[in-house]
Amino acid sequence: MVQRVSLPRARLLVVDDETAQMKALCDTLEEEGYATLGFTSARQALECLTTQEFDLVLTDLMMPEMDGIALLRAAQEIDRDLAGVVMTGHGTIDTAVQAMQGGALDYILKPFRLNAVLPVLSKALATRRLQTENIQLRETLSIYELCVAITHGLDREDVLEKALDAAFQLTDAAEVAILLPIEGGTRLTVAGMRGPRASQLRGTVVDSDEQFAKWLALASWELSDAEASGNPRSVFDHPLQGLCPGIAMPMLARGEMAGILTFNSVRSRERITLGQVKALGVLASTAGSALGAASLWKQLRAANHELEQRVQERTRELESANAELEAFSYSVSHDLRAPLRVVDGYCQMFLAEHGAVVGADARKLLENACDGVNRMGELIESLLTFSRFARQPLEKRRVNPAEIVKRAVAQLRSEPRN
Repeated sequence: MVQRVSLPRARLLVVDDETAQMKALCDTLEEEGYATLGFTSARQALECLTTQEFDLVLTDLMMPEMDGIALLRAAQEIDRDLAGVVMTGHGTIDTAVQAMQGGALDYILKPFRLNAVLPVLSKALATRRLQTENIQLRETLSIYELCVAITHGLDREDVLEKALDAAFQLTDAAEVAILLPIEGGTRLTVAGMRGPRASQLRGTVVDSDEQFAKWLALASWELSDAEASGNPRSVFDHPLQGLCPGIAMPMLARGEMAGILTFNSVRSRERITLGQVKALGVLASTAGSALGAASLWKQLRAANHELEQRVQERTRELESANAELEAFSYSVSHDLRAPLRVVDGYCQMFLAEHGAVVGADARKLLENACDGVNRMGELIESLLTFSRFARQPLEKRRVNPAEIVKRAVAQLRSEPRN
């Protein structure tokens, strides 16, 4: 069995100074599936609109207290997403143009015919849905662009600029500001701002007292808790009203405050919808995480820079030590080779002049002395090679440990014993 899902009924605000006509219209539209609420007073309708949400206002054009176009303009100042349709008994082109200029999506001629009223309402509500979806797409795009900025670079100034731009697009705000904590979080400064007072207020410092801490805890809970998210009243009642009137939202990073996002509306009487509050909450959360990541990235870069400096200093120290070692090795090799050349020269001269008359044992001793001189020369050359290792790449090759041992044993056996 297929279960049908009932869609929420469109909410209509009907305003007509003729009581009978207003009631008849409400009853008829209720039977057609709409949720209606009617008023004969335009001012009472506007008061109701400040406390309840509607999808469309259907208003008479000619009323003694306030005409329909003035009512529609005032209503859309309260709720910018509200669709408007006017009713008139004057079916002229001038009336239609005047209604459209006043913000109406369409108009209905009196006396009413249901088959004419329903298509107009359906078309107006469909247009409103498209406008709402367009706003949601803009909100999503703004948050997406902020996320792209985060993934492509974690510079704090870039995050601030992107977050301010996104908040402006989300709310049609007159002013948007971001306050960041300084001096261990006991004070806040206006780090970035959009609006007429930006140059005046940028850099302003405010203290965060006990009242501020209580508001921060309450606002964080209302924005994150599923049960309380339907009524986040703390964002409207915040301790920064004197500096930034309007709405304020905490920007959190890992549970800690990374900043405060504030804005006020371009229209003094515009009602901020729950959808806008939620979108701004997502923006504030995203920007808070970005600012936290930017702070960590800055610390990491500072630590890497310090490490690089230490490595460079250590490298310079090693290079200086290697240079001293190389100079010392050259000096020592020169001093050691001079007496070796003398010893080797005398041994060779003695063998050349007296080798024929010298016994076998004496000749063997002289030959061992010459071998020792050659071995000492090799050691001096190895010392010079070792001193140059710091300037040469390390060369690897296989060795035969058994052969090394044999050479060492042979050398020890050839040494004279006491």
